[in-house]
Amino acid sequence: MDIYPHRLFLELIALFQGFLWAGTALSLSFLVFRLTVKWRSYRKIYSDDYLVIIAWILLLASTILWQIMSPNLYELFDVISGQALLTPGFVDRNTDLLRSLAPFSVLFYTCLWTVKLSFLLFFRRLGLNVRGQKIWWWCVLVITLLTWAATVADNDWKCSVRPVEWIWCKSTIAPSRNVLASAADALTVNCSTPSAIKFINHTFYANCTMDVVTDCLSMFMTSSNGQTYRWTR
Repeated sequence: MDIYPHRLFLELIALFQGFLWAGTALSLSFLVFRLTVKWRSYRKIYSDDYLVIIAWILLLASTILWQIMSPNLYELFDVISGQALLTPGFVDRNTDLLRSLAPFSVLFYTCLWTVKLSFLLFFRRLGLNVRGQKIWWWCVLVITLLTWAATVADNDWKCSVRPVEWIWCKSTIAPSRNVLASAADALTVNCSTPSAIKFINHTFYANCTMDVVTDCLSMFMTSSNGQTYRWTR
């Protein structure tokens, strides 16, 4: 039996994956351009450049993860909406999907915060000539590291580490553990309860706030003290 009977969903999967790989390839072109210019200009790659390389590797890892898991995501949407039939292996495939959400979130936020750290190292290399600037730089660094730790800690880790019997309600799983009792039972999963969805929404808003705040702190550092920076090789 075809797991994805609707051609539209197959096209959406291909479109989503194509968008992911196009963005990853575009970012790689910018990275190569950056490193080429740096090497031709200074014959040296700086610490902030290495952090950008690490960030791109994390981006590549998250893209590969979604390449593998996105078909399961669309299958889940299709089944919940009643547009697809339940098939053997649905629970196992979508358990893998739920278990991948927290690792993907860690990859995403670590990639983003690595770029923030790269900017901080770049600003430090420009030169911090005033004692107040150095203190502010260290404060921003500590806040950036703490907010990164918060984005990792506030993930809903239960759905990534709990056994399958907890993730899916017992009434959902047939004795074979591969077939759902009915399409309606697909909704009775602990990871999609109203409280779980509320928690995910709140942590998303909190992470977005921390992202904006840390960016503003970095921009304030450059705007208020930019005239006193000097370039240091």
